Amino acid sequence: MCGRDARHLLRPDTQVLRLGSTGPEVEDLQRRLRRLYLYFGSADGTFGPFLEAALSRYQRLRDIHEERGVYGPLTRAALRAETGRDDRPDHRDRGGRDRWSARGGWSGQGGIG
Repeated sequence: MCGRDARHLLRPDTQVLRLGSTGPEVEDLQRRLRRLYLYFGSADGTFGPFLEAALSRYQRLRDIHEERGVYGPLTRAALRAETGRDDRPDHRDRGGRDRWSARGGWSGQGGIG
């Protein structure tokens, strides 16, 4: 098998994601870029134009030499190294509001403030 037929044999985290991709890997990408305040959309698992723009911005800011707006191995490695484990809570609550308070620290479900 080669080309398109072999894609299903790749581990999900080795696939290249781009505009139109969907699934849990895209949702993970959205959450990671939200942690860095580069993406402000929902983590719905759909790779749309706003995610593409946020990813391009990340690649440009970090001087990553990979196709702009495409989540390939170089970008994936840099983003994972910067954002750490993928089970970290998002910086925003479900309503999209920051949960940080200067007086109380992090608040909300699972918060410490």
